Amino acid sequence: MLMLEKLYDNIDNILGVVTNAAKAVMEIYKTKIEVGIKPDATPVTNADIISHDIICQGLLSLFPEIPIVSEESEISIKSPPNTDFFWLLDPIDGTKNFIAKYDAGFSINLGFIDRGVPVFGVLCLPALGELYYTLRGNVFKLCDNFCVNKIIPKMLAETSMLNLIVSSRSSDLEIDRFLKAFDNYNKKVMVIPSAIKYCYFLQTQSSIIAYFVKTYEWDSAAGHALLNTFGAKVLCKTGNELKYGKPGFKNNVMMCIHSNMYDAATVHSLLELL
Repeated sequence: MLMLEKLYDNIDNILGVVTNAAKAVMEIYKTKIEVGIKPDATPVTNADIISHDIICQGLLSLFPEIPIVSEESEISIKSPPNTDFFWLLDPIDGTKNFIAKYDAGFSINLGFIDRGVPVFGVLCLPALGELYYTLRGNVFKLCDNFCVNKIIPKMLAETSMLNLIVSSRSSDLEIDRFLKAFDNYNKKVMVIPSAIKYCYFLQTQSSIIAYFVKTYEWDSAAGHALLNTFGAKVLCKTGNELKYGKPGFKNNVMMCIHSNMYDAATVHSLLELL
């Protein structure tokens, strides 16, 4: 974990790089957003590119030995790093929400992967003026007023309550099918876009994040690092912890759950519903 300690020792510089990118993103957000279409038919904006450039240049100046895999770098995606550790970057997660000017709909995600595990993460919500990061076993929240708060996750005191977080891309049919496993529970469903759902999971009495749609590793790495700090699990359908550095950096359906919420048999049955 020598590399991780090096990141911790440079935490102010890393946060400064992400903050600079967030400022540039917000400048475009408030003025003129230019939209293009990528080969996979998804939108990309001038803010995505500027955020990518600022963060990649900043990280490489601090840690030239650490490769960066970014959603906005086709070369890095097609040629995975041949190392135990690398950065995973989503310069803007929720580009469609950014274009639609939905303040609570997009984020900047930066995760550090060590042997397939996200061990460090920074998750920035530019329009909300919030930045979350991991540091030596804790998660901290930095706000626009430079106030830093240690996050203490809120656990459900009542096991008969289900607070479910789902992606905005989830269908009603998928959600209803999942909820049938909780007929005897009081239920609340929250639809939250992008990686913001991880921040919400930590700060509210949420039980599960269910992903019924496929994502990419840069979508989940930063948030997964935040959850790891508190012992929450991010599981793929097989029941194994989600790993990183997979071919194409693709995630299949997955579920985030507090480790002490349900027994192993219940978790297994829930994964079958994804």
